[in-house]
Amino acid sequence: EIEQTIFDSPISRNAAYCYFQYQFRPHKKLPFVEDYRIVFRGPNEVEIIVYEKSMVGYVSYMNSNLYFDKDGIVLQSMKEKKEDVLVVNGIRFGTFTVGKAFNVKDDTLFQTIMNLSQLISHYKISVDKLQIEDKDILLLSGDIKVTLARKTMYDDEMSALSDVLKTAKKEKLKGTI
Repeated sequence: EIEQTIFDSPISRNAAYCYFQYQFRPHKKLPFVEDYRIVFRGPNEVEIIVYEKSMVGYVSYMNSNLYFDKDGIVLQSMKEKKEDVLVVNGIRFGTFTVGKAFNVKDDTLFQTIMNLSQLISHYKISVDKLQIEDKDILLLSGDIKVTLARKTMYDDEMSALSDVLKTAKKEKLKGTI
């Protein structure tokens, strides 16, 4: 599919034409692809290196799950749930289109979600759900609710939270942090 999109005409398979098109024209937009690179291996051989977009989270909407990236662009709508993708509740959006960004008031919201998603993965924190509220973000992990003030970076908080949650789960504690 990627090959057919990049080499969309017989002339685009010509090495010289491909080189100039790759160097001087904007890259074609591909679903689920952040960017791509074409490496010329010889006069008749190229290699396409693809950098995929990562799914940051998903929201449930009308019996479907809308998966989005760090920019809030809806990558996919499907009924099945994917493993290791964070469920996010509380995002208020108007209309949406697959391949386009959610229509939200706060553009920094998805940067915050991406930062949290990466830190949750990095510190291997077990989070069932991320809830967006007006001024706070709630992380739900079993019977423990973690309230975070709304900001863009959470490196120190998530580092500390990793150890706190491990201890709390070992001792079977419940409550709010």
